[in-house]
Amino acid sequence: MKNFRFYLEYETTTLKNKATRKALGYHMGTVCAVLLGTSPSSELLEGFGGIYEYGNCPVVWSAISREYIEKYCKRISEKQAREIHPDLFKRLDELNETSFT
Repeated sequence: MKNFRFYLEYETTTLKNKATRKALGYHMGTVCAVLLGTSPSSELLEGFGGIYEYGNCPVVWSAISREYIEKYCKRISEKQAREIHPDLFKRLDELNETSFT
């Protein structure tokens, strides 16, 4: 998905900081999909986020705080995101990708 960046959510900054791209550590099992092209000066990013705080939960379109992403999330690959949060990709695959170009 060219139009999104994927961020894995952690409960605490300590857990996030212990994780690496190869060893993701203890995470919430939810991924935020942030739409590219949001203004760099914006405090809010647009994208999909989990409704609940459990792994592979349903997602909705949402505004996501840039501060939240920086504090509690680690950027991951699309492949990792697909493995961790398949329901997110069910939703993304339902969309017409041309609406994000």
